Amino acid sequence: METVTKTVWLVGKKLQNQDIIENLETEGYVVRGFHEDKFSLADDQPDLVIFSEAEIKGFEILVRLRNFYPATTIMSVPEAQIEKMIQKAPERGQASNKVPESGPDDFQESVNRLIESILKIEDDNEE
Repeated sequence: METVTKTVWLVGKKLQNQDIIENLETEGYVVRGFHEDKFSLADDQPDLVIFSEAEIKGFEILVRLRNFYPATTIMSVPEAQIEKMIQKAPERGQASNKVPESGPDDFQESVNRLIESILKIEDDNEE
């Protein structure tokens, strides 16, 4: 039987929690985090993009992504829901991992990387 993998992009440092990442991987997702310089948008197309609502300042990026990736599910998650996702780990008998400390520019840096990657792909497609 062939295994189908999906790709999820996590935008915002609050989502960079090992419990959240492991849960998504268990569901068959390959997890990409935009707070790191480990990949570019050209590496794969997302099936799901999740934003940390507490860190997003405007929703224009969601509209831009919808236009660029029409088949992708794009969502934002409230901070309270992120905390609930993290708190469920001890109930499952696993160690809870704290969310990394965020600096004031962490989210903006993630979004800037996302926008730069989109613009690069748009430029490549125009050539």
